[in-house]
Amino acid sequence: MNQFLGILMTALSVLIAAIVSGLRLKPYMDAGETYTPPTFALYPALIAAAIAIPTVLVLRKVQGKNEIDIGPVTLADRQPFMVLWCVLYVTVAVTFFPYQERPKPVAPQQSPRLEKPDTPRQPVHLSLPLFAQNLPVYAEQQCQSEVVPL
Repeated sequence: MNQFLGILMTALSVLIAAIVSGLRLKPYMDAGETYTPPTFALYPALIAAAIAIPTVLVLRKVQGKNEIDIGPVTLADRQPFMVLWCVLYVTVAVTFFPYQERPKPVAPQQSPRLEKPDTPRQPVHLSLPLFAQNLPVYAEQQCQSEVVPL
């Protein structure tokens, strides 16, 4: 019965961590973000692992066995790592790394300037705001076509 409670506690902690991650991911998905910052999952996961692993190893050494007894619950094998990591992940993520909205880039108010090239098919330098700066744009050649009567 004690090991069953350990399995139940492990499953519940993993479920809670998944729900919290999903709720934290929702604002990024609603905003149409394709990239989440490291504060979303990486930093909380590393902090939780840095605390959970030594804690479980110390508890195992103090109790003198692989199974850790916490009240009526017995956590065997890797269960103490999972339970403690999930609880710490949820705590660290919610407490120290809340959702941070990215600042919207402000476009400059100037209109693009088109420089006419001296010869056809030479790159035209067009200054654009933000990321697409200095991309070559080729000028259209003006061809005179003759109409040949049939």
